[in-house]
Amino acid sequence: GAVNIAGSGGLTTSGPINHNYVGSSNGLAAYGTTASLLALYYINNSYGGDGYGLSAGMSSSSAGTSSYGIMGWNYGTGYGVFGRTYNTSGYGIQGQNNSNGNYGYLGGPSYGFYGYHNSGNLGYVGGSTYAMYGDHVSGNYGYIGGSAFGMYANLVTTDPGDYAIYGYGVDASGENGTGYGLGSTLGGVRGYNFYGNPYTYGVAGYSYLDYDRSGGCFGGRYDANVWGCLAYQEVGGLEYGCYATGGYGSPIGVSIGIGLGSWGDLFGADIHGKIYGLYSEGRDYALYSDGTVFKNDLDVHLQKTESNTMTVLYTNVSTDVTVQTSGYGKMSAGKCQIDFDDNFKKVVSKDVPIVVTVTPIGNSKGVYLSSIDKNGFSVVENDNGRSNVDIAFIAIGRRAGFENPTLPEDVISSDYIDKLARGLHNDAIKDDKGEGLYYENGKLYVGRHQSTLPKLSKVEEKVEQRIDRKKQESQQIIHDENNGKAPDKNE
Repeated sequence: GAVNIAGSGGLTTSGPINHNYVGSSNGLAAYGTTASLLALYYINNSYGGDGYGLSAGMSSSSAGTSSYGIMGWNYGTGYGVFGRTYNTSGYGIQGQNNSNGNYGYLGGPSYGFYGYHNSGNLGYVGGSTYAMYGDHVSGNYGYIGGSAFGMYANLVTTDPGDYAIYGYGVDASGENGTGYGLGSTLGGVRGYNFYGNPYTYGVAGYSYLDYDRSGGCFGGRYDANVWGCLAYQEVGGLEYGCYATGGYGSPIGVSIGIGLGSWGDLFGADIHGKIYGLYSEGRDYALYSDGTVFKNDLDVHLQKTESNTMTVLYTNVSTDVTVQTSGYGKMSAGKCQIDFDDNFKKVVSKDVPIVVTVTPIGNSKGVYLSSIDKNGFSVVENDNGRSNVDIAFIAIGRRAGFENPTLPEDVISSDYIDKLARGLHNDAIKDDKGEGLYYENGKLYVGRHQSTLPKLSKVEEKVEQRIDRKKQESQQIIHDENNGKAPDKNE
């Protein structure tokens, strides 16, 4: 039967113990119990060469996946199996698969855990330089917990689609976020700075932009029908801080893509060009302004002539919001009735008199206006003349709804442009500080609003508690010097 060792006497032998137990499949070859703080079994090999303190295994090749050479268990908070080495080149626990050459160890001289695959892939946990390191046979490698980076990855392969870091996000319909906030989104990669300190970014992408069609940070639809890039060099060598395209690959007759969308509270967009400000192009229109347009300089039009040159034209201006029309008519026996065109009738104000200038084309006694309203006017020749000459006219009226326009005082103020120049700062100029702008209680102010000041009293968010390494080491189970190992002369 089995060897049953009980009592305080135990079993002592100076020779080998050869025990061949033939019993049930659930039987125990050796069974021992103790209530001592010391080890239940103490095995010491004093041979000076390579050997084993304990060799145990399954000798049958038919042993299944649930079989163990050594199984350790512990009902308490300690370890089921514990391995310790006292030599700087030793390993606490070594494991190897002889059939394919895979191996690994725990508690080695350089790493807490090391694993090697026969393909050449390897990795370790708990090294002196990195907390975790992985190396692929292709040459790609990465680590977590280094002295300079929380996570670092190096890409060596050059196949399209390869990236140093790849984050695979939601993979099924219905896995939806609930908003734009930090705790409401889902995705492949998230970068977050708890404090928005100067020159810190949740996610940053950089590039030398050596060649065209390269960029620092890219985002797009899976088929690249809609995409945008921060820090981009396009064909021709022009470099953009932000480049976006939307829908240029859409089917003919279908247009749903928008190149760039910008929504702002104070400004929708802030655009400054050292030489040119804004170039806009479109088939149906180049620029559509839904709201009042302000200018503090000339409004110039260019028209190409037959000689392929440009003629410069300047927009006529007025101190009132006016609308005008012009045309020709013909006197008949010294009289003429002119009806304004329908578009002029629709937009001219009925509350402000229309100014009409009439010029006869030909010999007459002169003419005067006998009546004027929003629909037209009547012309009569002086001294009851009965001439049949042509006339030319210009009519100028006030635009309906804009008889007494009200404009924002801050915009038409003489210091408005100065405020913008002080408040809108080019952050590429590090030695110069912008003053900031904010709009409150109907007025534009130069300065920083208190809501944008650093939140020095911000309450720390609850985050997953990190394991403190020193605390963890202090809580490791301290084994008795004689519990499961030979006495060490150096301790």
